[in-house]
Amino acid sequence: MNKILLIIPDTFSIRSFLLTDVLKIISRDNIIYICSPLGSNKEFIERFKGNNINFQFLPHFNEFNGKHQYWLNMISVLINKRWRLKSFTITQSLKSYLSRKYYSRDGFKFKLKSFLLNALKNNEFVFKFFKKRVASSFFKQYDLSFYFKIFDNIKPDLVISTKSGNRIEYPIARIAEKLNINQICYVQSFDNITTNGLFPVVYDKWLVWNDINKNEVISQYNQSITDVDVCGPLQYDFVHKLKKKLKKKSDFFSELKLDIKRPMVLFAAGPKVISPNEPFILEEILLSIRNGLLPSNPEILVRLHPSDDLNRWENIKNKYPETKFSLPWEIVDKNEMHGIPNYDDILLLLNSVYHSNLIINTSSSMAIDAAYFDKPIICLAYSPEPVHDFNKLSKDLYLREHYKPITDSGAVKLVGNINQTIKAINNYIENPQIDRKKRLKMLKLFDHNMDGNSDQRVSESILKFLSENK
Repeated sequence: MNKILLIIPDTFSIRSFLLTDVLKIISRDNIIYICSPLGSNKEFIERFKGNNINFQFLPHFNEFNGKHQYWLNMISVLINKRWRLKSFTITQSLKSYLSRKYYSRDGFKFKLKSFLLNALKNNEFVFKFFKKRVASSFFKQYDLSFYFKIFDNIKPDLVISTKSGNRIEYPIARIAEKLNINQICYVQSFDNITTNGLFPVVYDKWLVWNDINKNEVISQYNQSITDVDVCGPLQYDFVHKLKKKLKKKSDFFSELKLDIKRPMVLFAAGPKVISPNEPFILEEILLSIRNGLLPSNPEILVRLHPSDDLNRWENIKNKYPETKFSLPWEIVDKNEMHGIPNYDDILLLLNSVYHSNLIINTSSSMAIDAAYFDKPIICLAYSPEPVHDFNKLSKDLYLREHYKPITDSGAVKLVGNINQTIKAINNYIENPQIDRKKRLKMLKLFDHNMDGNSDQRVSESILKFLSENK
């Protein structure tokens, strides 16, 4: 039997690989080692144990620093100039905004470095030189003995990355490359290729959502068409497979203590790094409801993001106790692993979307969730006081490459102030069929098959790769 090292760095990978049928299928004739920060957690092991399934603890990797950080920054600037991705630039601006670290761009050294990198951006020799520097400094700078022991003990035939942009996976990818062990990467989300910067290695096989992602991998990583398989979005298999288990509206509203006589607006919050403005926008909406500006008197259900900062919603909870909040799952680790989701947690999300009248979000994949259930979508593209200085960035979010197909489709309504938000809510509650055809067309861009069988295609690609590379 082949030995597969399956990297599960976070909650989203648990959902995509362990709760779908991928694990069950690939473990039939292969020995699986689930390598995760929860690899020693008793609840996690009990939940996913089975024949041919083993567990390996994977520590959280510390922040990059020193010369390795320097070369990472250099190659990041280079690839940004080469690929000219707005997503990457905007992501860096978001990090700067939240940390309040604004780097000087006026110094002679900065201008000289920028000039040289711009001139050399398409020089393959320079690119390869930087990549070698990043790799060599990594192995020289950090104590990697624990990671090498993983490979010595398991001796895997294949490593599967489920979230390559995650720092936790970085040492595994580097060492596997050094040891010439085959690697497959499932690009877990439609934004990963354009927002995460340079992936640590060029994988032997890439599994992606759709043709958009396939073309990104081929162009940015100089891969052949045969190196990239379109498999579909694993996270949306549940829309099809759990649809029959959706609750009646009366039962769901009773469970969450919602008023069934009122329309329900699902406010799908993002992580603070993307949307620090959301609590202030939500307060404007809640105040508008109290002041009678929304005749239908909708009720707001706030679904918090797994990576959210819960403290930023305390003001809303205190001032507007009528607002309902929903956690995505029980949090068991406040570091990188946010929880161990189960099917009930996924059903909570599906029911929240299915029984809503419309969804409000900030540049989120929740727009795709909404489209599966033909729900109107409002995207927030503004930032009121006291975070008005975030206003430009809140609009720039919709210029990012991965989100442009959504905004360009016309399937979502971008709003630039509270008046537009109120108008959009009123229009969609009164006429939910608005933009219906556009929502379906947009959905097909991201999920070509829409059959709930992405897990079958991912598994088939993995098994086929193994058989062809014995």
